[in-house]
Amino acid sequence: MGRFFLTFGFPLHLNGYHYAKEGIAYVIQNKCIDCNKILFAYIAEEYDTEMMNVERCIRTFIDKYWIMLKDAGLFSIRPSSREFILTCAEYINFGFTSVSAYDILNV
Repeated sequence: MGRFFLTFGFPLHLNGYHYAKEGIAYVIQNKCIDCNKILFAYIAEEYDTEMMNVERCIRTFIDKYWIMLKDAGLFSIRPSSREFILTCAEYINFGFTSVSAYDILNV
């Protein structure tokens, strides 16, 4: 999974990167697509921090690298933290598919 982030040139020193990476791994391992509170609670527990801090750091990471994400073709609009994690997990599992994370979120 680290290679996924390196492919897109994401920096490894940001907390949001580590939180997102942990969240993506959790979604892939647990096949969990509708676990917003569970997911952020799990990450917060793993890193001994607050759930709000986890979501804020991931959001900051997304905001900082939004242009890079858009240019990579992962997103057409700015994603929420949850949408970002689900889309990245989908990309890692299946590559680009006709079903987007937005479709999964609306199920």
